[in-house]
Amino acid sequence: MRATGRTILRSTVVGAIAAATFAATGEATAAVPERVVLNPTERPETSQTITWRTPAADDGHAVEIRRPGEPARRLAGVHSHVLRDGRHHTVTANGLLPDHEYEYRVGKGDDWTAWTTFRTAAKGHPGTWRWLYNGDTQEGLDTWTPWIRRSYADVPDARLVIHAGDLINAPNQDEEWAQWFGAQKGVLERINTLAIPGNHEYLGTMAKLPFVDHDGTARSFRAHFNHPLNGPAGLRNTAYTVDYQGIRFIALNTGDNMAYDPSPQQREWLRGLLRDNPNRWTVVILHIPFFSSSDQHHSQSARVRASWLDLVEQANVDLVLQGHTHSYARGHVGGPDGPQYVVSTSGPKYYELGEPGADWKAHGATPRLVVGETSTYQEACVTEGTLALRSVITGKGDATTTTLPVGATLDAFTIHKDGRSKRVTDGYECAPTASAPTGPAPDALLRCTSRDVVIGDVRAGARRDLVRAVAAPDRAGDRAVLRRRTSTSRTWRTVARATVGADGRITLRARRTSAPGARYRVDVGAARSVVRTRTQPVRITGATRSGARMRVRGVARGRARVRIQARSGCGAWTTVARVRADRDGRWDRRVKVADAATVVRVDVAGARRGARVRSIPAAIR
Repeated sequence: MRATGRTILRSTVVGAIAAATFAATGEATAAVPERVVLNPTERPETSQTITWRTPAADDGHAVEIRRPGEPARRLAGVHSHVLRDGRHHTVTANGLLPDHEYEYRVGKGDDWTAWTTFRTAAKGHPGTWRWLYNGDTQEGLDTWTPWIRRSYADVPDARLVIHAGDLINAPNQDEEWAQWFGAQKGVLERINTLAIPGNHEYLGTMAKLPFVDHDGTARSFRAHFNHPLNGPAGLRNTAYTVDYQGIRFIALNTGDNMAYDPSPQQREWLRGLLRDNPNRWTVVILHIPFFSSSDQHHSQSARVRASWLDLVEQANVDLVLQGHTHSYARGHVGGPDGPQYVVSTSGPKYYELGEPGADWKAHGATPRLVVGETSTYQEACVTEGTLALRSVITGKGDATTTTLPVGATLDAFTIHKDGRSKRVTDGYECAPTASAPTGPAPDALLRCTSRDVVIGDVRAGARRDLVRAVAAPDRAGDRAVLRRRTSTSRTWRTVARATVGADGRITLRARRTSAPGARYRVDVGAARSVVRTRTQPVRITGATRSGARMRVRGVARGRARVRIQARSGCGAWTTVARVRADRDGRWDRRVKVADAATVVRVDVAGARRGARVRSIPAAIR
């Protein structure tokens, strides 16, 4: 919305982020592609859309994609166009396998991005999985940067991130897009983004906002994102639908600042999507909410209610995600087990609440919670029978109406479905079968080693070796270099490069070597990891926890006897179980641990001198 509300810190150009993109002035000057983002297609199980930006004169770019350990193929059909000083490129990779990991890079000549990994969607319900949702960013992007990075660090296994409009304040100010993408560098390249335009992606008139031109067709938004073109005519890429792992996501365009009434053009489209829906879950995303949670915008919410509220209620949609009013609210219409309407803000701009929930109550809705001057991110956890959502506080204004601290859960609820029945309960019920995120836990490894970069796992492959490492989160976006030496050569050779993710995680792959005694190290700037050998007699492949119960799985050499240890923080290791691997070297054990235990490791007796060889610690979740 217009900058008439309360803002605790306005957006400024951050030098480090601007340098990481093209230029603070908006002029594209860097050679390596930037602003790489993944958007899902209509068939996210077998295809993937990739979009990026280069200098305006830099054409002829390509995408190379491969499965780990296999040769890369170059994709044809890269489309590009120039908008102001940048050239925006997009391509869709088809013919992929469901629920498989792929690596890709974009560029040309000597100017390529690092190889980055993504995973295609699974068919149907893959078990427990997570995604993130954020309300308006808009202003104070420098303040917002650590807030959004916190969400990615807290939920490193998120498969999607949703942004419900007003990503930036002025769409033609390219430094704002530079900051927005810079804050999420290392993440948007590997998980899918579902974004919708808010009124600020179109902006108002010169009279109201004289510092920037009107963008009546959301050109900047449509250049940066390429969603499925399955929306109503004239609104493609800004209104769309995606079926992803058992959820039908429907993105609506609420049309503010574009002289557009949303009722006639989207109503029948929405009706059809809700009527013919093979998915168990339905999530609707829109910018202007059905009920305003601040002391303004009531007339805008009335227009949206008149357009779609009856359809959402009749279809018993599960979840409605909204933004625009720069506060947090959650409620329902009619019974408490109907559609759950959530409004949130992720940035530091706030509006006065007035009477909390007044617009809800005036139009037959029940506000369960309304909180002012409080920024959050939302984590969703999905199984076949439950959809849980919790809001976590990332920032607060001077006039916040909650006493909960930053980092606390502000709100949480779970939707249960069993056959034809549905009920909503308070609390975040995320199934204990959820898989732990792959790779090491940054805090657990860095904190206890006093290092800025640590190798967490080395896996020898038939064609390529996989090395996972972690660096401090403030290294996000930096270049990590994998080096190797063998017993026949004392020289460290560079064998792979990658970008440090927003949560500090690093994944590198190197072509395997036949030379004996291979060892690896990872460098990030001047920081250097300790050396890890290529071969490991025992390895953890998975660790999950539910309360005081923990399940640990792994592989060893032959029928080795494995000792499992756990510790809390950097305290002493405690043996919690011993298990014998089967003839294939696999082992799996459920044990009791202290609720505070956060890290596990395993070891086996060595063949010589009774030495013990330990695995690298892994986090339990």
